[in-house]
Amino acid sequence: MSIFIILQGRETSQKKALIKGTTDVVSDSLGVEKERVRVLIHEIPSAGGVSMAEE
Repeated sequence: MSIFIILQGRETSQKKALIKGTTDVVSDSLGVEKERVRVLIHEIPSAGGVSMAEE
């Protein structure tokens, strides 16, 4: 499992790209099926309680 902690406000397309890229690299590097790879994204507020979308 790959775990990423990112600031809130990223576009859905950016998170999908992160998931796909991570899945591809882990699958290729470890020789496992892509269906067995799990990616967890935990979003946290940025400093001052303002999301990236609001900055």
